[in-house]
Amino acid sequence: MPLQKEEALKIFFFKSSSQNDENLFSAGEIMRMEGFVIRECEACFLASIEKIVRDKNNKFPQDLIYTKDVESKRGVKEWLSNQLPSGYSYKPTVDQARLTNLIDIRAAQQKSRSFRRLCLTGEQIVKNR
Repeated sequence: MPLQKEEALKIFFFKSSSQNDENLFSAGEIMRMEGFVIRECEACFLASIEKIVRDKNNKFPQDLIYTKDVESKRGVKEWLSNQLPSGYSYKPTVDQARLTNLIDIRAAQQKSRSFRRLCLTGEQIVKNR
């Protein structure tokens, strides 16, 4: 069964990091995508934080928003950790895949120029398969 467009883009964005997805795309296709990734991939979580906080499996405050430029933010992992209750922290190896599945593609495209470029390239690759 072919991937849905949003599923394919999420896989591209995180370089097919899960074991089950590693053979979906060629190394050349993934390398083409890497040029568009912003400095910290977690910045896309900021662009979609309103949707992420609604997930019942996270500890972020339900009213959390991020209104600044997501691409200029440095220390996103630390920022995410600081938004969590005491005793919790953002851990990429634990949290990144789950939060990736929560990204609102349209919101991330609206708030991040790099993510728009990434999606356009991903769409072209998927379309040409």
